[in-house]
Amino acid sequence: MNRSLAATALAVASTLALPRSSPAQFRIEANVVPAFESLSPESSAKESRGTIDGGLDAEALFASERGRVSYTLDAGTYATPGDWSFLQHDAGLTWRLGDTAGPHAFLGVSGTLRRNGDSWAAADYDAVGAKANFVWGPRTGLTLRAGVRADARRFGELPALDQAEGSGFVSALVNLPSRTTLIGEVFLGGKSYAGETVLVPAAEAVTDPGTYVGSGKGRGTGGMGPDVRPAGATAVTAGDDDAGQLTWLVRAAQSLGQRTGLSLQYTRRSVFGSVPPVVVTTPALFFEDGVYDDPYASDASAVRAVLKRVFAGGAEAQIEGYRLDKDFVATVALDETGEPRPDGALRTDTVWQASATASVPILGGRTGAVALALELGWQYTRHRSNDAFYRYDAHALRVGLSAAY
Repeated sequence: MNRSLAATALAVASTLALPRSSPAQFRIEANVVPAFESLSPESSAKESRGTIDGGLDAEALFASERGRVSYTLDAGTYATPGDWSFLQHDAGLTWRLGDTAGPHAFLGVSGTLRRNGDSWAAADYDAVGAKANFVWGPRTGLTLRAGVRADARRFGELPALDQAEGSGFVSALVNLPSRTTLIGEVFLGGKSYAGETVLVPAAEAVTDPGTYVGSGKGRGTGGMGPDVRPAGATAVTAGDDDAGQLTWLVRAAQSLGQRTGLSLQYTRRSVFGSVPPVVVTTPALFFEDGVYDDPYASDASAVRAVLKRVFAGGAEAQIEGYRLDKDFVATVALDETGEPRPDGALRTDTVWQASATASVPILGGRTGAVALALELGWQYTRHRSNDAFYRYDAHALRVGLSAAY
């Protein structure tokens, strides 16, 4: 049993063993979701294998629900050849100032510890963060939000990526009499990278990334190999590189009847300033996570449509479509040999996804305070890029179990 499976199995066992006398302010939920995934890279043979994902969410409310302590465990692996498992711990403390009936604010601190399998162990990191959010409902049907956040991340084996990030956002939510919800949000962020003072010719930096990160393992099938790529035409990254991004989104959600809703969202991101000193190569099906697939490295636009139905017995079903277009501002596209394309083009990606998921309660009324549900899901991903290592199709079928207390 690998460490990811062991962690998630233990999480579920702990959940089911909780005494029913736990205080009402305490909530815990765990899930284990095995999956069968097939990956079809354009440049190599099809790969099929079983994977597993799981997690644990726990929170406790105190001081008349003004305070909240939370912990999240996320663990799993990917179908990409190699050990792409991961284990991530997130913990946080939030305190509310003011009554929710009027203007109020939330102050919080958080910490993250991320550990990966052998294929990307060099990208392990630790992080700490702090935030302050403000919420105000000036009139019925209108909610205004604003917030600022600061994060610091340290990468033990990739000091060039050590980073400090600051960000802020403003958003407005409007509920209309037609049972339509409109949301608009603007996000402004900046990162400062530690960088380094190594001078390496571009071709050498790309074809021999091991010298750049102390790895030398080379790429795996489909290009999802354990290396990092220099982010520019050369691997010259003097310290204190600064990058910025401006992101805005609009979302419309419409009730289509009792317990059925449809939402459509458009997001646009523009980056400016410097660029990340390196871009971490990620496994298939992994993108837009905010750290490894660094949003400060690319302009992007995305469209997401979701149709959700909640049934009378508590079951939920959802279908979703998603398209993502990304234009990297300094990352060169590679050919099948791992060298820059002859035309020197920068990397551009397009991702399409379609998914269907369902959560079905089981053993209702027989498990007391513990609610069990069967988790079902199917997902198709089509990733296309002018970079040879990011052209693949993937299917995933998931059947798992969740438990909430």
